[in-house]
Amino acid sequence: MAKTKRTGIRRDNSVGDKVFNVVNITFFTLFTLICIFPFYYLLINTISNNDLVGKNLITLVPKGIHFSNYVALKDVADFGNSVLVTVSRTILGTTLMGVRVMVSVWPSVDRRSENFGPMLERGLLIRTERGAAQTYDYLGDCVEIDVFNPEARQYVWDVCRRNYYELGIDAFWLDNAEPDYGVYDFDHYRYYGGPALQCSNLYPQLYSRAFFEPMEEAGKAPVNLLRCAWAGSQKYGNVVWSGDVPSTFEALRDQLQCGLNMGLAGIPWWTTDVGGFMTDDVNDPDFRQLLVRWYQFAVYTAVLRMHGDRGPYDIPPLDSRDWGGGCQHTGQPNELWSYGADVYRILRRYYELRVSLHDYIASLYREAHENGSPLIRTMFFEFPDDARCWELTDQYMFGGEFLVAPILELDQLSRSVYLPAGEWELTLDGSRCFGGQTVTVPAPLAYMPVFRRLR
Repeated sequence: MAKTKRTGIRRDNSVGDKVFNVVNITFFTLFTLICIFPFYYLLINTISNNDLVGKNLITLVPKGIHFSNYVALKDVADFGNSVLVTVSRTILGTTLMGVRVMVSVWPSVDRRSENFGPMLERGLLIRTERGAAQTYDYLGDCVEIDVFNPEARQYVWDVCRRNYYELGIDAFWLDNAEPDYGVYDFDHYRYYGGPALQCSNLYPQLYSRAFFEPMEEAGKAPVNLLRCAWAGSQKYGNVVWSGDVPSTFEALRDQLQCGLNMGLAGIPWWTTDVGGFMTDDVNDPDFRQLLVRWYQFAVYTAVLRMHGDRGPYDIPPLDSRDWGGGCQHTGQPNELWSYGADVYRILRRYYELRVSLHDYIASLYREAHENGSPLIRTMFFEFPDDARCWELTDQYMFGGEFLVAPILELDQLSRSVYLPAGEWELTLDGSRCFGGQTVTVPAPLAYMPVFRRLR
């Protein structure tokens, strides 16, 4: 297929060959608030002691990324002997199943953490210009690390290296990377690199480099997940997700624009929470319809992942204390099979479709690495000479071959799709038509309109 000449795309995607490898990795996530709490909760035996769960993971995700959030809250000094044995066994067991363990790290440090005093004394935490030293109050009285300070980045990596990396954990979910402030008064915060008003947008990139650079020096190929990025972040092993978005069709429409703009900004490794993050009721049929439509869209993006905080919150807390992760609510199950047989059949079919696209997606990763081309592309990126393509905001190209028309409204069972010049094949039934026209395509719940570009 002839390639259209493209300009204006950032080409320095040196991490691309490393992200390329993520196609074959399954991740099991320990959701961990690093540097924060002097206690722990471990539910990781859910995997190690339950053959059914293990078999489901292996059966359903042989060539994908599966993020499962099991809470593991602990101060980063050490796991403790008995816990260390459990963690080590879990890591070994999941590795033998072909599953990689990923730990979620937050940059907030609670005053009760044994790391708070040393980090405060050495100037490794963000400073406040007025009043008390506090930048974050979720799950504790916290101050966040000052990643502009090289010593702070080294401190955090040393702790995570001892407690996770040396156990075989070599992927990190770097949450709250903005950083997430309790109050967004940027004139109130100061970094090692200057006032927050001057440089705060660089925070997520430096946060990721605290892990990327020492891992790369050790000969690893780091792939870390963040919910925020800045110019050049793609060079540091970042897969960026769009954050804790609502479970609404409006939010789904926003994700499409977000992903397209991230790609144009030179950051191709982008993903989103399928179904949105904040869900009131998993039994609501409207939510289940949204979940299906979101999943269909996500299959044709760089990284496919299920993640969310699912209500209703009727599961008892893990701890009776009024602070720390154990006092927080536990969300409802969020696996493909958690939403009934009808939804599962659709999601399973689209999962198998994703697996069938493995080699194609790998080629897009390679292309992004070599010339900066995004995986999800605006229509004008592929067809710059078609004036109509510059006006379209509700359809896109997944690489150069697939035209994707996601369903972005509740109860929408058909939609119009503009086809640029060329010959196109509808994946629903193999029917073909020529471009230069707008066509109406059926979109039952089990199908999202996609055309394959033939020439």
